[in-house]
Amino acid sequence: MSKRKGFTLIEMLVVVLIIAVLAAIAFPQYQIAVLKSRYTQLMVLADAIRQAQDVYYLAHGKYSLKINDLDITIPGDCTLTNNGGIIACPKFRCAVNDGWVNVETIGGVYCNMPFKDSFLMYNITGLKRGGTRLCGVGDGSELGGKVCMSLGGEYSYVNSSGIYYYKL
Repeated sequence: MSKRKGFTLIEMLVVVLIIAVLAAIAFPQYQIAVLKSRYTQLMVLADAIRQAQDVYYLAHGKYSLKINDLDITIPGDCTLTNNGGIIACPKFRCAVNDGWVNVETIGGVYCNMPFKDSFLMYNITGLKRGGTRLCGVGDGSELGGKVCMSLGGEYSYVNSSGIYYYKL
């Protein structure tokens, strides 16, 4: 009697099933990790803008409403648009707030990063008090909420536009 080498169909199906289960578990975590990485880049740029705002305030007694007034190095893959008011990068955009929300937001920084059918935001307001940092998620996206929470964010509120905010 000769022994055959190889796998049975059942054994192959079990292996494929195990791989599918592992992929189903790993893929959502991979999506969160990719978005978190991009969002972290956005946060670094926004914090640099906020620090430049502090320097500008010390020199001029007010906050700048344009990024090109600030002493900041623009990352290599980003450009200034809108007459120097917006930094546009391949995956996100950042700008200085001109106070359209309220006086507390003047000179603050806001960034927007689209993904799938939603977006993530990063807002720094209240500069005179050291800055309040918020992670915003358009339309309450579950994936976006997980990114904000993975950065240590705690749910704060939903605004009238349906943006869910997490305080960082």
